[in-house]
Amino acid sequence: MSARREGSRKMVTNYFRLALCGTVAATVLAHASTVNAQTADPEAGRVTDRRAQEFEAQGVRAGSFVFYPKTEVSETYNSNFYQDRSDEEDVWITEISPSVALASDWNRHQVNLDAGATFGLLAGGRRGDDDFIDYTIGGRGQLDVSRALTVNANARFSNEHEARGGDDSPTGASEPTEFDQIQAAISGRYKPNRVSVGGDFQLRYFNYDDSPLLGGGSTNNDDRDRLALRGTGRLGYEIQSGYEGYVSGSINQVDYDSKRDDNGLERSSNGYGIAAGVAIELTRLLRGDFNIGWRVQDFDDGALEDVQQWSANAQFSWFVTNVTTLRFGFGRGVNETTINNVSATLPTSIDIGVDHELLRNLTLSADAGYTETRHPGNGRIDDTLRAGAKVDYKLNRYVFAGVNYQLTNRDSNSGHETNNYFAQEVGIRIGAQF
Repeated sequence: MSARREGSRKMVTNYFRLALCGTVAATVLAHASTVNAQTADPEAGRVTDRRAQEFEAQGVRAGSFVFYPKTEVSETYNSNFYQDRSDEEDVWITEISPSVALASDWNRHQVNLDAGATFGLLAGGRRGDDDFIDYTIGGRGQLDVSRALTVNANARFSNEHEARGGDDSPTGASEPTEFDQIQAAISGRYKPNRVSVGGDFQLRYFNYDDSPLLGGGSTNNDDRDRLALRGTGRLGYEIQSGYEGYVSGSINQVDYDSKRDDNGLERSSNGYGIAAGVAIELTRLLRGDFNIGWRVQDFDDGALEDVQQWSANAQFSWFVTNVTTLRFGFGRGVNETTINNVSATLPTSIDIGVDHELLRNLTLSADAGYTETRHPGNGRIDDTLRAGAKVDYKLNRYVFAGVNYQLTNRDSNSGHETNNYFAQEVGIRIGAQF
């Protein structure tokens, strides 16, 4: 990267940092005298989950349903769009996101439908056409069989695109890789007394388009198409008010449409997981869930290393004050990949964040996290650090706005500079709802 370009990048980045701080300061000073900080009740949940009725969309009533239209426009600067430290390219991304939702207004049971799209326009990229159109349509419902028994179901279809620089995306592609995703799930929970019994079944299907290349031709992505099925059962016991111990178990199966991928490997697999944990709900102080267990994933191809590892997941929200929530998360996962000779990617993540309700219509958030991702089969380990902040502001029940900043840094021991990158994003958004 030339010194001139490096200086330009730093200038733009510093400008946006100043703009972010200035926007927050101006918003606070302009409205602190007219809108007082909310005396919130932690029983309403995390700061970002609370709803001040005077700033919430009312929707358009249609019988026993309420119709919610919404549109959002955002502008984002990304300092390293292709996630490549050896050849950084900055871009401007304009996104226009209209959506509609239809929600039931019944005393019992629920039905919710929604549809939306995002139109993305990019300026500054030099590796092909990165404009995109994503769209989704879905719905969910809840059947209140009795006070003790509820059944939930949801389904969704979406057409999406992969972010540039992903490990499974070809580096020479002239446009982002598009894919269709179908999701469906059904779950139930029965709690007649201190004992609770629950379970769910999930289905996900992925269908990837081939990726056109800059030099002509295309890369085959049919070997990534797959169907993933998972079933989970859970048995819990309320030890005392606010504490529930539980055990859970799951089985899964992943079937790839192609028996072998482009590298000649059979990637279909099956596995199981068991865990024990505790759910805590001290309403005015702490809410969370923690479990620890064992996870196994066996691959059809003997050349792929099977996964056997301990698992752990934790999610906690601490209500430090009525208007401040501290968040903590930890998790280990097993993700699909088609990287040659690698059976799966195994991320271990830790995250911490804070949300503060400065005013009834102004929320400040900050987050930081670290992820170590192992690649069984080739010894590669990626270390990713991320940090960010955002401001959410509601002018009234019809107009909302926000600004955000995100920093990401990934270092890998792979020896390939393309697996290392540093990127900053600064964005601003405005939207309307009814």
